[in-house]
Amino acid sequence: MGSYLFIEVRGLLRISILLLVLLLPVRASFSQFHLGTVQDITFHSQALDSESTVRVYLPPDYNPENSYKKYPVIYTLHGASVGYDVYSFMFPIIDALWLSGSLEHFILVMPDGLVGPFNGSFYTNSSLYGNYEDLISYDIVPLIDSLFNTNPSRDMRAIMGHSMGSYGAFKQVLKHPDLFCAIAAHSGPNNIEMLQMLIPDVKAENGDPPYTWNHEPGKGLTNLMMTMAGAFSPNPTSPNLVDFPLDAQAEIIDSVLDRWNPHNIAEMVRWHMPATDLEIYFDCGAQDEYHLHLQNRALSDTLNIFGIKHHYVEYNGDHTSGLVFRVPIAFSFINGVFKRNLTQIEIDARPEPIVVNVFPNPGTGIFYFEPEKPELLQSIMIRDIQGSLLETFSPEQNPINLEHLAGGMYFIHFQYKKTSTAFSIIKE
Repeated sequence: MGSYLFIEVRGLLRISILLLVLLLPVRASFSQFHLGTVQDITFHSQALDSESTVRVYLPPDYNPENSYKKYPVIYTLHGASVGYDVYSFMFPIIDALWLSGSLEHFILVMPDGLVGPFNGSFYTNSSLYGNYEDLISYDIVPLIDSLFNTNPSRDMRAIMGHSMGSYGAFKQVLKHPDLFCAIAAHSGPNNIEMLQMLIPDVKAENGDPPYTWNHEPGKGLTNLMMTMAGAFSPNPTSPNLVDFPLDAQAEIIDSVLDRWNPHNIAEMVRWHMPATDLEIYFDCGAQDEYHLHLQNRALSDTLNIFGIKHHYVEYNGDHTSGLVFRVPIAFSFINGVFKRNLTQIEIDARPEPIVVNVFPNPGTGIFYFEPEKPELLQSIMIRDIQGSLLETFSPEQNPINLEHLAGGMYFIHFQYKKTSTAFSIIKE
């Protein structure tokens, strides 16, 4: 289950290597150091009814002509007020982990969740922002599977995110359990019912009452709540286009909060129970300036109440300072899920032996057979004691007449679509 405080000390050498990569000359273009290939794809989104862009990072061995090699896919959702450009710092981290052999190759997909007027969509269907939840699940996932050599199985698809992206990632796995096998989320506002604890800091950002709530530079918590209001309580008739959850005295407006609660991740767990095989990792800095570690503790408590296996970690850091160290942990977590799932897929695809009953008719050389799964049977082969093929029969040729063969030992080989079974037989 989850734990509230866990400071990893393993992998410090690897993190040091990552830092060396990250400290390459900052004025140089990232593209000079990519092992993989970055592609920006612009497409018409049915969900938004407008153009949208998605950034894709392809591994160094990706060859579009090699359709036999299929790659797992990780979707990563960026935070509010910034686009996916800011998260390009992930590329050298991925490169370092690939070079170290810690990660298998995968395709990274970065949707664009940045939209006006408050610089964020919360990856939620909203009359103000557009249908950004549907953008991920109904537009981008099928698009990526159609354009690239992906393994389209849910077992080979995961999602991660930071801040607003953490929220969006949780919303996706809860409402679209058929799409993702794992989530890794960082510093998300995942229990928005706990707004009360934010009020003192929000008031400090806005001076003395009465308050006129608006979105302005430097108002971190106010801007966060304004962006969330655009997703959860839009109002085209309001001067700010939203119903803000606080009144002019900074008291919570219950009717607005009632509109927010259906979007509360901690509550959504009750209504959209996670798939039993969903792998969950999330973390938050213990000094998060938005107090989101308390919200994530509450989410962990809710998951524990429902017996939902997960890993929750608090670390020394604020909302963004520890992210460069958390991202490799998230990738490693997802990589482990992919490897376990791939092993299970191979086991599941490995057919069980199919039983065949063979009834010899001594003295005549005629053999009857009763396969357990006759619809899978493709052929019957007769081989001699050295294994040489003597004859092949179709499944319809039952019984098999071996009267013309000399006496001795033979092998009768039943070939199915995915397996085979062989018996030794004696012809008198």
